[in-house]
Amino acid sequence: MNKLLLRPEEAAELIGVGRSKLYKMVALGVVPSVRLGGRSLRVPASALKDWVRRAAAQAIERTHDTVVKPTNGRPATHKTRQRRNPWAG
Repeated sequence: MNKLLLRPEEAAELIGVGRSKLYKMVALGVVPSVRLGGRSLRVPASALKDWVRRAAAQAIERTHDTVVKPTNGRPATHKTRQRRNPWAG
């Protein structure tokens, strides 16, 4: 039987990040979590899988937002790509 709630170490291993990175993602509200009692943190497995699906879909969408830009006034036959800056407002 699969677990419904994962310990932070298990969730971090499942998505391929370190434990401290997972805690930061939880604190920022990026990854959903549940508190059991006052101290015990758990990550719902179903919510984690949904989050991964959404993050993957956003990453695919961002790759389609690239712009082909000509260089030196010539057509961009070699497909020079300029990605959007995610940090720009």
